[in-house]
Amino acid sequence: IIPLDTKKELALLHIGGGELQKEGVIWAKELGLKVIVTDINKSAPAARYADEFWNISGEDVEKLMGLAKIVNTKYKLTGVHTSSDFGLQAVSIISEELCLGACSLEALNNALNKQESSKKWASNNLDCTVGAVVSTLQQARMIIEELNYPVILKPVVGCGSQGIQSVDSNEKIEGAFNNAKNISRN
Repeated sequence: IIPLDTKKELALLHIGGGELQKEGVIWAKELGLKVIVTDINKSAPAARYADEFWNISGEDVEKLMGLAKIVNTKYKLTGVHTSSDFGLQAVSIISEELCLGACSLEALNNALNKQESSKKWASNNLDCTVGAVVSTLQQARMIIEELNYPVILKPVVGCGSQGIQSVDSNEKIEGAFNNAKNISRN
């Protein structure tokens, strides 16, 4: 049991204020929470529903951590939320640092890294797709030749379905490979 400081209002740090995050912000407000929204876009649609808005990228963990500490001083921060893949690392790190409860950074990284996910599943006797990690176009062509068409090319690290492409012919391999590789770099 964690005693709550009843003198402070409860708050939620909501990382991401895009159109798709609006409903979550509204819902948190309806629950009576003070909602602090962050977004890299100064004109984020959900910002107008928030109690406070801060122009911070969902990937700037250091600035978000600083903000979380400020919010936790002003209010009683009860959670950090994102409905976008880009804020997940920040949610995990902030929640761990401030004892708010969220998945561990290791669990998050395992979930976002397809290669690590597949290894974990296989080590626990769970079915997973047949595939390979490649770093060159030549390796991709060789593996695809073994697997036969159609195949799915996707970045090893990434989220939000970015860089995922179905390939059903030799002509599409290079474009799909380059797209996935570029996403993995970002």
